[in-house]
Amino acid sequence: MPEDAGYKQYKGQPCVTLANNYYKDTVTRAPALCRYGYFHSLNNYVYNFSMGYTVYTACDIYAENCYYDGASLKGNVICDWGKPPYPGTYAEDGSIFKNCGRTRQGQGSSSMPVYSTPCKWRPNQNYTYKALTAEQAKASCSGYSGSQTAASMMYYAAFSNTGVPSAFYTEAPAEQMDEPVTEPVTEARTTEPTEPVMISGDVNADGRLDILDVIALQKWLLCTGTLENGEAADVNADGCADIFDLALMKTALLRT
Repeated sequence: MPEDAGYKQYKGQPCVTLANNYYKDTVTRAPALCRYGYFHSLNNYVYNFSMGYTVYTACDIYAENCYYDGASLKGNVICDWGKPPYPGTYAEDGSIFKNCGRTRQGQGSSSMPVYSTPCKWRPNQNYTYKALTAEQAKASCSGYSGSQTAASMMYYAAFSNTGVPSAFYTEAPAEQMDEPVTEPVTEARTTEPTEPVMISGDVNADGRLDILDVIALQKWLLCTGTLENGEAADVNADGCADIFDLALMKTALLRT
């Protein structure tokens, strides 16, 4: 997402519904880091996490009937201690919380103050929907998420009204689709210029890993800073930058 300088351009976007998802061992941003737009979190099951919602610049978040279990990480649901130029809003109803903290908007401490405000927006101002209870959401998400072996175990969400853009369809296309054409693969003979080698953990792109990179990644995880080279932050190559990468960077520095 754009940085805070894009407030005037992106205020009110995106409009996102996060529904019926199973976030297991996601650690951070489970379900999301939110800026600018409207976010409806409905019937999600979040298990073993450190940071739930990052409530940041000018976002409006309404969560309901979700199930949160911090498990061994015992994370915070509402992460609103970063101070953006335009505070976000948050509200939640009907959810269940186990082994986790900051479950209500307004909870904070002197070291981790609250910068969000109560959310007055409600999704039913924009569309209608049917919600499961939090317990039902946990059972549904853990039972039906991921790949399945039978059609009876597969569920799809769709709009009940016609004319709404959606990836869901109810009938096959009217016209026969052509088979894809496979082009022969030829071996390239040209010599490509050598790309510079990326240094793992060098998030400030100064050509080396040092304490400044650790500080930069720590600020980014707390939503109080930016990264010059975000790709270098994924130290353990698991596809995302999180506290585990930060720990690896600290370990690497201690060994030098």
